[in-house]
Amino acid sequence: MHCFVPVNDPQALWNLQVELLELAQRLLGPRDSCVEVGRPTFHAGVPYTRLTIRPPGANAVLSPNAAGFLPTAVYELAHETVHLLDPVARELSSFLEQGVAVEFSLSALEHYGFRLDVPGPGRYQYALNRVRSLSRAPLSDEKTIRGKIGVLSKATVPDLATIFPELPTEHLSALCEKFPSS
Repeated sequence: MHCFVPVNDPQALWNLQVELLELAQRLLGPRDSCVEVGRPTFHAGVPYTRLTIRPPGANAVLSPNAAGFLPTAVYELAHETVHLLDPVARELSSFLEQGVAVEFSLSALEHYGFRLDVPGPGRYQYALNRVRSLSRAPLSDEKTIRGKIGVLSKATVPDLATIFPELPTEHLSALCEKFPSS
């Protein structure tokens, strides 16, 4: 990947989105093909996935920090790419989905040769820690979860218990909790 300023090169940013979608599908399984993925945009505030009803679609909305700094764009776009696999409203996202999104973001940074920087203390770090405690092979169990259950944010404790019978219910329950949207 060549270096570019994301806001100044929308085609390179779109190419990055396409690459990240391909990488995410290789690592986590196929995306919902009924939802058209649109080009990333920038907007003030935190990054998020914008959903449209007609036609069914979604796109990543990145922060102003990502507009001018490629490593931040890679991190944010990779995170939102996980949400683009099976787009749901922000308030329906789970700690499982958010933890997988953080793990994939860190993987993407490494893939493109950028410095890895785990999130500071808080709910994203908590989500990442919960997901990492599932196994020693990051993202492989998550592909299994998506293959058996489907949408990460819709996983239930009984669903996860069929895949991780050795883990305590409290741990699985924490992964299934809805992630605070603000």
